Amino acid sequence: MTNSRFSFLLALLLLSFGASASEIASRFLLFQIENPEPVSECGRLKGYVSLVEIVNDQMMVTSQFPTVYGLNGCNKQWRGDKKTPLGKYKIDIINRKSLTNVNERNKFGGFSLVLDYPNAHDRNKGRTGEAIAIHGGRNSPTLGCARVLDGDRFEPSFGVDNIRRVAEFVQKGTPVIFMENAESDLIGTEGGIFSAEATQFWKNVLLSDLSREDLLGWVRDYRNHISPVDPYATVAPSASVLGASISGAVTSAPITNYPAAVMTPAPAPVEAAPVPVAAAPTRAKAESASSSDVSVRASSTLNGSSRYSAQNLSDNSDATAWCIEGTEKKKVIVFEFPAERTLHKMSIITGYDRDNLWKQNGRAAEVKISFDGDKPMNFDLKDSRNRQTFSFKKSVKTKLVRVEITRYKKGAKGNDMCISELEFH
Repeated sequence: MTNSRFSFLLALLLLSFGASASEIASRFLLFQIENPEPVSECGRLKGYVSLVEIVNDQMMVTSQFPTVYGLNGCNKQWRGDKKTPLGKYKIDIINRKSLTNVNERNKFGGFSLVLDYPNAHDRNKGRTGEAIAIHGGRNSPTLGCARVLDGDRFEPSFGVDNIRRVAEFVQKGTPVIFMENAESDLIGTEGGIFSAEATQFWKNVLLSDLSREDLLGWVRDYRNHISPVDPYATVAPSASVLGASISGAVTSAPITNYPAAVMTPAPAPVEAAPVPVAAAPTRAKAESASSSDVSVRASSTLNGSSRYSAQNLSDNSDATAWCIEGTEKKKVIVFEFPAERTLHKMSIITGYDRDNLWKQNGRAAEVKISFDGDKPMNFDLKDSRNRQTFSFKKSVKTKLVRVEITRYKKGAKGNDMCISELEFH
């Protein structure tokens, strides 16, 4: 490529960030290391990875998978310390040899996505090590890599399916961010769309060549970093930095490499006509935890569509529902509060609570509720459109609630299953 042509393309990419995000298509991996301690203490080894993309000026989480990290925690400094790095990296090698090598498949679950650790910032700090990768495999800590598991955060299992989905999502140069203790609106939820502020923050992160210390500082104080970055006020990125920061970026061109579930609206569950959202009725809302201060995630959603996100469970609207393929082996929802809460009861409206959809779609018939350290509770649900409320035998103090649909009733058409509302009081 000639220097003039490269300069022209570089200018287009930079201008696209300064102009409209609708001209940009970008993906990245966001690893959240769960940890109640201050940044870089890394007291826990588990967390989850979010698959994030920017489409038509909106940033969304298409999937979230459980992960485990280094045996000695995170914030890697040198070779052999058995820690996972923190900071911003990129996919350097996509290794598929473990698909055919039995020993590697058993160890890595089918793929190993090698990062560019140590990057230039790490080398300047004297950090050493090599072969830090994202891979699947058994449910145990690594020697410094990040292992993507199957199942969910409560019941993770040997990772082979989810690491394949990660490998299909990325390409060489895709940005990868490792962090901990981020605010919930920076992490997002599966099927959810980020706020405008969080979207702008992550765009700035993708555009900027940040050291580990800079990134963690930005995350701690992200509201001071949501103004659009002026690309001409910073050092122009090199071609390698652009590859790391704007993986798959295109300007003024259609997006062609995204899954159909993202590119085209998923069909409504056996719904003949579009839902008039503006005219949708609302029901009387029981007293409950505000939907704005609780994170809701699900094991999957119907067709992978954000239209059927688990966030719909607490939006008090008849026009929305969380839906999942009824044949899915695991049908799980996780509620996470910002702090421990005392809960006394659960209320639920099972099925897609609309006149022409309730009987046609599947409905939850039995749920199992689990809390941190408490014995699970099972509840049989009536096959009714009415809100059902169940009081717990004793109050429960918890930060996490796991709901598993253990039995469901098929609808008259289709094989999906929906829940319109699910709340805890």
